[in-house]
Amino acid sequence: MNVVICDDSILVRQHLRNVIQRMPDVSLVGEASTAGQSLAMMKSLKPDVAIMDIQFPDGNGVDVLRKVKVALPRLNVVMLTNHVNDMYKRACLQAGAAAFLDKSREFDRVSETLSDLAQG
Repeated sequence: MNVVICDDSILVRQHLRNVIQRMPDVSLVGEASTAGQSLAMMKSLKPDVAIMDIQFPDGNGVDVLRKVKVALPRLNVVMLTNHVNDMYKRACLQAGAAAFLDKSREFDRVSETLSDLAQG
């Protein structure tokens, strides 16, 4: 399973990279730190899964999610964010997110979520 990471925090990207590297049959194929890079990377690499934040310096992850789901409807997008409220969660799930995780409380569920997505 090919995965991309889309987050403006280098520390979060490093932590996610470590999680992914420990998982069998999961490959990190790209990283992006802006909304624009994220959208372009997902369209060009066509990964199986994207792990994406909601807030970027140049845009909103929910908007990126909506656009990428039009271009790549089968892409599984896991939203991993500190912006946890019902409005964001509802917007992400309605836009087609496969999962919505709280960075501060559910980071340890990333590998479980990726495993679940790999199994279909």
